Amino acid sequence: MIEVNQNGPCFLVEVLLTQNLTDHDELSVNMYWENLDNFTAWRNSDAFKAAHKRPESGSGEAKKESPILGSELTTYEVASVKEIAK
Repeated sequence: MIEVNQNGPCFLVEVLLTQNLTDHDELSVNMYWENLDNFTAWRNSDAFKAAHKRPESGSGEAKKESPILGSELTTYEVASVKEIAK
């Protein structure tokens, strides 16, 4: 489970699983931030480094094949938001 500080600069995290793939699973993790400066501060934080730490080279964990085929970081600027009334 991903914990999000309700009053923090990251206010929403979505983890999406791509449908109809048979060879592998594909996840898209979308994080919504108040501004780019807060995101950059998080990317440079000790918490980020700890959460994304790779096993030490030479360790048993480092020798295992990673299940991750690749990753990509893409940033976007919100151009428009429309809320649908219920």
